[in-house]
Amino acid sequence: MRPDFEISQSERNSVLFYQGSAEKIKLDESKNYLKDFYKVSNAYEVINSLLFPGIQNEAVRIAKEKRVFYPILAEHISELLQVYCNLYSVMCKYTYGTVRRDYYLYRKDRMLSFEYLKRGVTNSFISASFDERIDKSFCKKEGILLLEIEAPGCVEHLNVNEVLGEDSKYPEEKEILFAPFLYLDLDKIKLKEEEKQLTDINGEMPKAKYKIRIKGSLITCENEPSDEQDAGLTEKWKEEIQRREYVCNAINIWAKLRDNKVLDETELQMYVEWKKKIQTYLKWQFKRIKRRMLEKKEEFSRTEQVSQRIGILKEDIKNYIAYTNSNRKRYSRQFTCLNMTVAVLQPIGALAVALSLFEGFGWHFEAGMKIVSLICSSFCLIFMAIVKSLGLQGKLEQRTATYLRLDELKRDLRYETDFSTETINNYIERFKQIVTEDDMKCEENLKRSITYAETLLKDGDGD
Repeated sequence: MRPDFEISQSERNSVLFYQGSAEKIKLDESKNYLKDFYKVSNAYEVINSLLFPGIQNEAVRIAKEKRVFYPILAEHISELLQVYCNLYSVMCKYTYGTVRRDYYLYRKDRMLSFEYLKRGVTNSFISASFDERIDKSFCKKEGILLLEIEAPGCVEHLNVNEVLGEDSKYPEEKEILFAPFLYLDLDKIKLKEEEKQLTDINGEMPKAKYKIRIKGSLITCENEPSDEQDAGLTEKWKEEIQRREYVCNAINIWAKLRDNKVLDETELQMYVEWKKKIQTYLKWQFKRIKRRMLEKKEEFSRTEQVSQRIGILKEDIKNYIAYTNSNRKRYSRQFTCLNMTVAVLQPIGALAVALSLFEGFGWHFEAGMKIVSLICSSFCLIFMAIVKSLGLQGKLEQRTATYLRLDELKRDLRYETDFSTETINNYIERFKQIVTEDDMKCEENLKRSITYAETLLKDGDGD
């Protein structure tokens, strides 16, 4: 996971809470009053049930499967809402902060879930395994539904074991946890022979098998209110959700389902209304979380692009400096050698001329000195012509000027502190300008060399 998407301790606690790993949760002293809340080992039952419409999910889990819904979860509904948000936040961080991949997974569920899946939406958090094998302990449900799931890596999800590491309660499980409110396609497929041998709590074989193709999320950030507008709406709904009559009614409903008592219609309607408020609140909060994560991702992408461009620019500057400096040194050596040769030959020629003027050495000596003087003068002219024809002086001046400008650019880049897109664009433009002007000077030097060579040829033809 990217460093800027690291999960907080509070978020980590929520993942552990959902998994039922109470002993691994680390609470701040300010939250010691929530110790009993975080000791609930099957909180995921309530977390998921509250996301389904109606009360059928609770009826199956509590009345038929004898699952326990602890009142303390409703009594601290504000903290439970934070758990939902933390779980979704971790999923967004994992989805946008790691390398994405597509998934093909397997899930064992209640037949009741099919009634909701038929609507083309997942209501709750859904876990699915990479392992196709079925543990019979997962079959202690009413009406088994087998699912094969295709999911793109762009939908909000979480590899729990990868995030929790050694703190995971089930390190042997290879599962992915998906966020609620995903839309999907559903196709019926045939049960395998070994799957027909599975039995639910009533001793009946699986009712059906379906292939799910998850398409995307209903949580979108297009044309949504700003954070300020959302904050006012969500706080209003949160206050409604925490009303004492709602909380007490939920605890009463769970108790009646546990004791197989008849539910009062008014109480039932109030409970369903409460759940709707929770779902509406969470959708708003999820949108805010997702919007912030996408903004953070976009900001990171811009920063990453700038960093990559800085790296490329530094590498290009380094290479061009090396190329320029290599040519500068070569031209300097050639120019110095030719000039030093001319500087040596000129006094030798002058000395030879002077010695040829002395009559006492005989005519052979005088002739020899004149020849030496002529040779020295000829070589001086040749070397000077070489210097001009090769344009060594111009090339040396060009490469020296370019080298100094590149060195200045490199130094400025090293001391730069504001690496915004605009700043790096300015540096790139400076580099391009230096290279362009260097190319133009190179062209000018070449033209001068060609012109000088043509002049020599014309003079030679004239002679």
